[in-house]
Amino acid sequence: MLNSGVLTKSNSKNLDSSNAIILTENEVVQLRREKISNWPDKNQVFALQYGIPFLSASNLLTNTWINSMFRKKFNLKYGGSVGAFFSSVLLTGVFPTAADAAFLNFYYIDFLFYSSPTECLICREIKSIGLHLAIGSVIPAFLAWNTNYFQAGIYKTYSLPYHKWLMEKKYWPKYWYYFKRVFKNTTKNTFSRIYLSFSIQLILSSAVFFLQQKEYYEHIEPQKIGLSEIKKIKSI
Repeated sequence: MLNSGVLTKSNSKNLDSSNAIILTENEVVQLRREKISNWPDKNQVFALQYGIPFLSASNLLTNTWINSMFRKKFNLKYGGSVGAFFSSVLLTGVFPTAADAAFLNFYYIDFLFYSSPTECLICREIKSIGLHLAIGSVIPAFLAWNTNYFQAGIYKTYSLPYHKWLMEKKYWPKYWYYFKRVFKNTTKNTFSRIYLSFSIQLILSSAVFFLQQKEYYEHIEPQKIGLSEIKKIKSI
């Protein structure tokens, strides 16, 4: 085979050249990632390399802050056990942050690497920001309140409605009355802080995605992929 070919971003049935090298989307992503990891000037690809880890770290900090706020509301700051504290951190911070990072790498970064010029990257960016806020911020905030509510019931640190009232229909109004009172008291003066954390994530994710696109189209996308690089991942 000659040291030349056609590099495509997906399988194509319209290429008739016997010298064409057809790469799948996954292979293109792998080559782009290797190009970035071996880039000589790390400052030129800083957002591409460290943007998602940076978002994950900031997300974990804001989620932990919200979780600590609810633990204080439910009097769990000095109650419960060390295991309960770490389990709440895992449920409200670590797991959602890891899921969010995996999602952003798959849904946004990989798409950026194999997308064609005709595809709407702004549309994908807006969707990614929205889903990032949902997975990385909204769901963890919801989990934080619920996790600490149940832990407060286990460790008796807060007066909660009797759970067995749910078993009898005649006690439902009484249960919901006390439940709403607990919700109101434990969420008082918290929504402004939650909105602040959402705003921080919105600003940071918008900035990171913008810089990633800028770095990619200025430095990575114009670079040709050599045959020697392709041979490392594909038998030719």
